[in-house]
Amino acid sequence: MKKIFISTFILNLCAVGLLFPQIPQWYLYRSVKEYSAGEYWIGVGSAKGNDNTALEQATNNARKDIASQFKVSISSKISTLQTEMRMGGNSSLSQNIENRTESIIEKTELVGAKTVKTEIAKNDNQTYVLVALEKQAFIGFIKNSIDEPTHRIQQTVTSANEMFNAVNISGSILSYLDALNELKNIFPKIVFYNSIASSFYALPSEITPEGIDAKLKTIAGGISMSIVSGNSQEGEIGKNLSLPLIVKVTVKTSTNIEPLKGVTVSFKLGRLSVGKNVSDENGMTQCSFLVQTEGTQGGKGKVTASLELPNVSGEIRTMVQKNTTVSFDFSFAQTSTPCMVSIEGIGSVKAKNNFQKKLIQSLEKNGMSIATDAPILIKAILSATSAGAVEGMGGTMFAQDVALALEVREAASQKILGTVSATSKGIAKKEADAIEKGISSLKIPASELGEALAKTIEQTKHK
Repeated sequence: MKKIFISTFILNLCAVGLLFPQIPQWYLYRSVKEYSAGEYWIGVGSAKGNDNTALEQATNNARKDIASQFKVSISSKISTLQTEMRMGGNSSLSQNIENRTESIIEKTELVGAKTVKTEIAKNDNQTYVLVALEKQAFIGFIKNSIDEPTHRIQQTVTSANEMFNAVNISGSILSYLDALNELKNIFPKIVFYNSIASSFYALPSEITPEGIDAKLKTIAGGISMSIVSGNSQEGEIGKNLSLPLIVKVTVKTSTNIEPLKGVTVSFKLGRLSVGKNVSDENGMTQCSFLVQTEGTQGGKGKVTASLELPNVSGEIRTMVQKNTTVSFDFSFAQTSTPCMVSIEGIGSVKAKNNFQKKLIQSLEKNGMSIATDAPILIKAILSATSAGAVEGMGGTMFAQDVALALEVREAASQKILGTVSATSKGIAKKEADAIEKGISSLKIPASELGEALAKTIEQTKHK
């Protein structure tokens, strides 16, 4: 009787082992004797199956586990880091800094990471993996990737200071802006480093956003812009105004008022960008404006020109916009030309419908209306090509280059009278989703479309 009881007990234990997953202890506790938590980050991952595909997926999941630990560390320290890193009032650097840093984490190679434990649980057909990342080696890798651009920024700021002292105001402004742009690119990586390293990566005071903003602030108050010509014109929808819109940018120095060359002036109709050009040696730049209905009322509208100083603080941006914003008035006859629209090529029904709405809005802003049996057909053809895949801590990300070919046709003959093209890129964990993102981010070139429509309307009028 005793033997029967023992045999039954053993059989029951075997049955329990078969019914319940045999998860390795090292997986449950993220612990391996040879790899201490003080010297390594430990990540664990699992995947269904017992083949190489399952092993690869489990390894990727273990790497993602390490990445998630980094993200938690950043989230808990972000407010303190922003203060300690002396961002000042520079919103362009601090904006979405946590998300931008997490994006850097997902794209960063885990240098020094190695798979130290693998096990296949046959009773539940599951592969388990443990990955160890040596802390000092990885932190050193991140630091080296920051040191080089930091040195370049120091050289750029030194050059800017020298130009400012030599009263080369245009050159100094452009160099300070270049330095801020480089800072914007490396700031998420510095935040990443400071969230995981025991030592703090501190930028020299003269190249912090706060320090560069202080230099720019002494210059910004003396910048102004004025209209040279092109104001109060009459035009026709879909055609350029007869005269370009010309402005002049100047800066006040300690001794004189000088033309400000090499800075970017943005021209906008409402919220729509209609031009962006750089000032010449005389501080002048211009925009050939194609008349559209965006932001207009009763056949009248305004094109606003303003100076762009990217990556500066909100205080400086406000100061500059106040002194460098001018408006060009224009008027036009209100007419409408009917057209048809068709969408072909790649993409889901939802993506194509959303793109069609975007296209119709752009057409209406160019004086077109949608109608059946119209003399003009706008045919949009969407296509995509693979741009490869990127391996990061977030796993495999697929890229797709999406292309738009827009044909303006004479409906009756199907003759192509004008073409417009645009491209975009979509990145996602699935190729199909990457295509959808690419279609969603496509921007229709308003000026090119307006010119193609204007030429088409002229040609169809004479038939």
